[in-house]
Amino acid sequence: MNRRRISVSLLLFFLVAGGCAHETATPQPREAMRLDPGEALARLERRPLERRLLKAMAEIAVITETGRHPLRLAILARRPDSLRIEAIPALGPPNFFLAAHDGRLAAYLPETGEYLAGPAVPENLARFFPLSLSVGDLISLLMGNPPAWPTEEAPRVDAVAEAGMLRLDISSRDRRFRQTLWIDEKTGYPRRCEQTAERDGGTETLNVYFDAYAPVDGAPMPRRIRVKVKGGDQEERTVVLEYESATLETTSDAGAGPFDLPVPPGATVRRLE
Repeated sequence: MNRRRISVSLLLFFLVAGGCAHETATPQPREAMRLDPGEALARLERRPLERRLLKAMAEIAVITETGRHPLRLAILARRPDSLRIEAIPALGPPNFFLAAHDGRLAAYLPETGEYLAGPAVPENLARFFPLSLSVGDLISLLMGNPPAWPTEEAPRVDAVAEAGMLRLDISSRDRRFRQTLWIDEKTGYPRRCEQTAERDGGTETLNVYFDAYAPVDGAPMPRRIRVKVKGGDQEERTVVLEYESATLETTSDAGAGPFDLPVPPGATVRRLE
């Protein structure tokens, strides 16, 4: 699978327990969900976003050991790999322009007059955006979905009921790549994703929290996304994104269009390896 696409009762329990302190409650073990793993994963395919164009303005805070760094972005995104981001300062023109489409990435830095272009790999995206992700995974997060399963190999999936959530424990056969998803049982919306990848450079951990769901043009989307990353060649950081505005437009265009960033006149062109 490439892309795949509770507690009132707890409150009642504590009220009753408070009035019957002489009785000792016996903890109940967690109960495994009686769902086929494929059916559980299919719950994530809750809205048809393959041909939706996300247009949004967002406030971002990048939190590191050195402090909190705010950023305001204009975002344009379309699955599977088309992305445009402009950093908007309080005054003046954008700080940078970034565009990716069909495996290529380009960025223009007006302050220095540099135009950089190369393959749309996580290392190049991380030069301009504070997360080392593939373009496709970043688009998934922006639209409120977990990152896609990274290989053609069918994963191992265990489903467990956990405090109002359906927890899916997903792993590769060699367990070098693991993903845990928490899905709200009432709505079917993903609320959290924890992903661990063991690579030659060590272990990389990604934690994503999806909050403040609201309808956007008929599709439920989180208006607040919090991402925590640790490991690899990046310092530990948290990125909090909150949408000021967002629209989802239906489109049949699969071309580059607004995701094409031509070289501005007079720019110094550099290649990203």
